[in-house]
Amino acid sequence: METKVVLLRGVVLTGLGLSLVACAIFTPERPRDDFAHSAIRWDIELYWNCVRPEPGLLQVEGVAISTYLQVPIKDLKFHLDGIDAHGASVSRTEGAARDYLIPLMARSPYRLTLRTVGREVRFDLAYSFLGQESGGMSSSSNSGEGVSVLRDVCPAETRSRQQKSGTGLHLFALQVS
Repeated sequence: METKVVLLRGVVLTGLGLSLVACAIFTPERPRDDFAHSAIRWDIELYWNCVRPEPGLLQVEGVAISTYLQVPIKDLKFHLDGIDAHGASVSRTEGAARDYLIPLMARSPYRLTLRTVGREVRFDLAYSFLGQESGGMSSSSNSGEGVSVLRDVCPAETRSRQQKSGTGLHLFALQVS
């Protein structure tokens, strides 16, 4: 009887140890240090940098990571909008993640290049993707449109434009790091 208990403990401890090693090996590091901004939800993580390759252009470059256990993220699409002081979109570009299917913990890069018009006071990033629930297709959000929006995704660009224009706008937005 005592031998069975010791043997059972050994099997359980070995299984637990192998599981921990497997998690350490197969869990990729999060790219937090590589990107200035991030938005993390239960099903997807987005990381990005905002760069100005030349005057009049804004690029948002980043990676998306699927954290949803059951199915891959499918067809991740983006819209980057330049928003004016009245809340209207004055410039827009669209794009998609490189990979149509993003499996669990996989990275898929994306790049959006926006030609600015000079009236933008902030830049908003909208994204949507397909998932699967209850055997049917569902979108990335519970809202009717199925689009998630991150406001003011390039805060340094927003601050620099406000300082140049002298506006004292105070934007209340969903804060992203």
